[in-house]
Amino acid sequence: MLRSVNVGLLGMLVACALVPCASVQASDAANPVTLVVRGLDEDGNVGDVITVDVRMDNKEVLYGWSFGVCNDGVVELNPGSVANGSATATINEGGEPEFQSIVEVAGGFTVGAVTNFAQTASLAEGVDQHLYSAEYTLLAAGIANIDLCDTLGSPAVALVAASATAEFTPDTVNDTIAVFAPNEDYQMALTDAEGDLDATASIDVLFTTPAGLQGWSFGLCHDGLVELNAGAVAALPAAATVNGGSPPDFESITYYAGGVTLGAIVDFDAVEELDAGAGIEMYSVTYGLVAVGTAQVDYCDDLGAVPLQTLMVTASGEFTPVTSGASIEITEAVGALFKRGDINSDGITNALIDALFILNWQFSMGPEPQCRDAADVNGDNIVNALIDALFILNWQFSMGPAPPAPGPTVCGLDPDDDAAVTCATPPAACNP
Repeated sequence: MLRSVNVGLLGMLVACALVPCASVQASDAANPVTLVVRGLDEDGNVGDVITVDVRMDNKEVLYGWSFGVCNDGVVELNPGSVANGSATATINEGGEPEFQSIVEVAGGFTVGAVTNFAQTASLAEGVDQHLYSAEYTLLAAGIANIDLCDTLGSPAVALVAASATAEFTPDTVNDTIAVFAPNEDYQMALTDAEGDLDATASIDVLFTTPAGLQGWSFGLCHDGLVELNAGAVAALPAAATVNGGSPPDFESITYYAGGVTLGAIVDFDAVEELDAGAGIEMYSVTYGLVAVGTAQVDYCDDLGAVPLQTLMVTASGEFTPVTSGASIEITEAVGALFKRGDINSDGITNALIDALFILNWQFSMGPEPQCRDAADVNGDNIVNALIDALFILNWQFSMGPAPPAPGPTVCGLDPDDDAAVTCATPPAACNP
């Protein structure tokens, strides 16, 4: 049996949505309905786009509502961005309310909704029910106020919710967003890089500051052409020794699927700081190159459950720096694959056998190494039988340094790619 619904109340909601009407008084002193405006971000920079939700706590089953959402001049509602939330998107037998009017006006937007005229759909009692989302662009530095209101329209759209037997003027919880404007005197930049597919490439994080820094925080986001592994961020000397020759008292590096965040406090006693300077090399970030193309790495502030803001902190305050990203050009690898030290190209680096092979070639007219890259065991771009033979024997039997990249055990390219030392005949074991 269907519940009897106050048709007059629903009619009022429709009228208030189409032709704004005066405010409605709550019928219950112990208000069972609360509307909440909540930004998904607590702060942002000028130019950022943020999402704001309208949510409801209701201890009554509801059949309709109307309200306005007002914003000040620090932010601007993005046209066409108001959308149903999870509670309203399927409220009416899998669809949105049977009647719904969303009107964008100067200074905000208004909403009026009736779940279902046949009285078969309603908003059940619940907490934190997601009614709507809207996107705003941050226009100017300051504190942005986004409030539930009953002042939009002429006459104004009421702030009201309707149950089967009564209407309520909901309690409201509003939100503020801190908006920061970048200061051009403070800068965070990244250096560009290039590399071959399946190799790695490193970019540097550069700071420019007119005053000593007591701390900093930032995030770096990358696209799908590159990847980060734990340990990819390394402090360069300026950051590694900033605290009187030691690292910062606090430094946190957190890796995510799409990037990394870093926050640092130089000295809890505020004695040591990073000296002012331009283009200070702070960190090196190494990326794995997983697809051909131009990868983009940018500063960002949307990583993690509690994102880090891009900030530089001095004794006199916090500053949002101007940021510039980096590109990484990724190309198909060119050249032959080989194992450094596999001088006889049999697919196995055996120090004794390969040392005898190169010495026999040099001094006893033996066969020439097919891949001179492999015979250049110490990676100095010169094939010298005596020196390279001693190098590989020292590595194998005297704990000497290993042959450099690509190394003696894994097929790979010569990262130096010096034209003077090449593979005339690529080893079959590495180039089937």
